[in-house]
Amino acid sequence: MTYVRQWSFFTSLICIKVSFFILYWTIFRPFRWLRYGVMAGGVIVPVVYLAFLLANMIDGTPRSGETWFNSVVRCKICFNIMVPVTAWGVVSDTYILILPIFGIMRLQLSLKEKVGVLMLFMTGLGACICSSLSLYYLVQITDDNTYAAMPFVMLSTVEPCETNWDRHSKSVARDFSNH
Repeated sequence: MTYVRQWSFFTSLICIKVSFFILYWTIFRPFRWLRYGVMAGGVIVPVVYLAFLLANMIDGTPRSGETWFNSVVRCKICFNIMVPVTAWGVVSDTYILILPIFGIMRLQLSLKEKVGVLMLFMTGLGACICSSLSLYYLVQITDDNTYAAMPFVMLSTVEPCETNWDRHSKSVARDFSNH
């Protein structure tokens, strides 16, 4: 990966995931233990992604006397770094999915309303499925990286779109409840 692609990839992951922690902070601030979980996730997730970015950029930089082309060829380790990055994505997505469940159950809403709110948050299950499948396909990649990486690339592209679906589903639910 080039520096620009690495930077934009990791920066977008950080922004997307931190936006969920900001949302959770806004919604669940009264719950002390949930507030600590949100703060921990809001700090740990970006720090880990920044560490992966730094490791990837250091490994992808040409060594003394090496050309950029040789560094790209040598940078199979950069590709191997993507396995722990994707595994961390599965862990952080699952954490983001599970964190609000306990807070929603403590809200003073009817059971029907709690289930409705939970269903909105459960759209994040799609992101967990995509990141899990990305990890599966990434581990399966053979010597032909271009051909074998296609399912991983497609799932990595679809996963952030789950955020947009979540916003769209909320507007649909709001419109449906007005009728």
